[in-house]
Order: sequence, then structure tokens, then C-alpha cells
Amino acid sequence: MARDPDEYPEPESFKPERFIKPDETLNDDNVRHIFGFGRPLCSGHHLPDVTVWMAIASVLAVFRLVHVKDEYGHEGPVEAKNTSPLVSRPLPFKCAFEPRDEKARALLAQLQDQEDIE
Repeated sequence: MARDPDEYPEPESFKPERFIKPDETLNDDNVRHIFGFGRPLCSGHHLPDVTVWMAIASVLAVFRLVHVKDEYGHEGPVEAKNTSPLVSRPLPFKCAFEPRDEKARALLAQLQDQEDIE
């Protein structure tokens, strides 16, 4: 059901923009059938969305994802490639995580100090 080409054109392609409306807001296209229907509906069906959004927001609040530069200082291309269509996930790609600013750098140092204490 989640790979219906009538519902999702090119369902095997990684296209996160398919979930963004023309006014740049997210559409309400949450795939809920994977959590069951009716009475046997999983009671924790909201947990994955909330958990993933919080994790992504936390990382992006502190880090910028940037292209990795080669030995000449040029940014290499990033190609979005996925594994097999049955259970699709992104293949590894090169990128770098850089602190967004000095405030983020200070927060990371503070977290490292706390980790060293424990």
C-alpha cells in the first residue's frame, strides 16, 4: 500500500519533497496502515513520528550537514542512492557535521565534559 505508484509517483525513489505542499508546509500524509486498523491498532502509533522528529530537530539545532571536501578543497557530489526496494534505506554517503555556531560548540564541549565526569 505504501508503494502504490498512483498514490506516490516513483515510490522507489527517495523524494522527501513529495510530502511538502506548494506553500512549503508539510502535508498530512502519514502512513498509518502499518500500525494496524480498528481495535488492534497499535497504541504507540504516534511514538515513532514524535521520536524521529525530536532526534532530527535536536541534531539539526546544533549541527550543519556539509559536503565533504576533497584534497583540493572542492565539494564532492552527494548522490541519493537506496538499498533494495523491499526494505529501502539510504546507502552510506560522505558528509560532515559541523557545529552551527559558537553557542553550539560550547554546548557540545559542556556535554563532553559531563560525559568525561560520568
